[in-house]
Amino acid sequence: MVFDVVSFVIGIIIGLLAAIILPVRERLIMLRRATKERVGAVRRYATRSADARYRRDLITDCQTMHLAGTGSR
Repeated sequence: MVFDVVSFVIGIIIGLLAAIILPVRERLIMLRRATKERVGAVRRYATRSADARYRRDLITDCQTMHLAGTGSR
């Protein structure tokens, strides 16, 4: 059996790449998941804020247009 240096070097390189990439891959997956959760939280906050502003403005408009309201803004 003859020792094949090229295959040995290729094996070492692939092994090192696998040792480097696999832990980073897990971190990237966790980072992506955390980012998606944060984006969802920000989206929900923005929606709630927009809804609250809409309700407040609607109430103000209804109060000013009401017969008993002041009639002016």
